[in-house]
Amino acid sequence: MLLFLRTGYGYRPIRLLFWYLALVFGFAALYLSSGEVPDLHSSFGAALVFSITAFHGRGFFPDNYDSFHSLLSLIEALIGLFLEMNLLAVLIRRLGKM
Repeated sequence: MLLFLRTGYGYRPIRLLFWYLALVFGFAALYLSSGEVPDLHSSFGAALVFSITAFHGRGFFPDNYDSFHSLLSLIEALIGLFLEMNLLAVLIRRLGKM
């Protein structure tokens, strides 16, 4: 069911791009509004860069384990890992049909 929602059983891989952008921009907004990271309050661009790096695995190794933004980055990294597994499933499905 989740593979259908995210990629249309591998026939609509463009949906992964939508999910990727939605999650990165959504978490960037959460980082910006959290108030715990003083460097991120300067601009949305800094929060977006932090979100992209957290999505691609930096969230598994936070600098401070006691803050709310480390929990957010861990959640984003787990979701990112799951979406990357979906991308692999789509590629395997597509290449298997060739």
